[in-house]
Amino acid sequence: MKRFISTAVTTVSLMSLLSTQAFAQTKPSTITAFLDRLGMNYEVQKDGRISILAGVEGNRTQYGFIVPELGKIGNNDVIAVMSFSRISKTPPDAEKTKQLESKVNDISSGWATVSKEGMYATFYYKIIPLNKDPDLARKDIIELLNIADTEEKNLGSKDTL
Repeated sequence: MKRFISTAVTTVSLMSLLSTQAFAQTKPSTITAFLDRLGMNYEVQKDGRISILAGVEGNRTQYGFIVPELGKIGNNDVIAVMSFSRISKTPPDAEKTKQLESKVNDISSGWATVSKEGMYATFYYKIIPLNKDPDLARKDIIELLNIADTEEKNLGSKDTL
């Protein structure tokens, strides 16, 4: 499972590189300094990806991941934060996927599903500017984790992610 999550994060990183927004390789220190400013608990993995774990509603926990590349939108440096809601050997239900996508009303966030090696991962992501007010940025990250966890409950009920 850890290998698949790593592969999924890498796939998302590659998708980001191919998107219209330019993401440049950066040392995690810029991102970790931002997380330190927010008071977030995190761990930098050997491959540079950054994982965060936080308590969410209902005495559950939820992992989030930060793509280890810094993006640029206009003059703003941004990071991509994501959290998985479902990892399975079966594709997600198309109707449930449409329902997830219809709940997104913020242009800086959304749902995506990636597949590799016969596994499917559904995750929620959000783009967060590094110059955002620390209290609001922290709130955005916690909200992202809560949204992903809520859908994890709806899609499978176990607190595994």
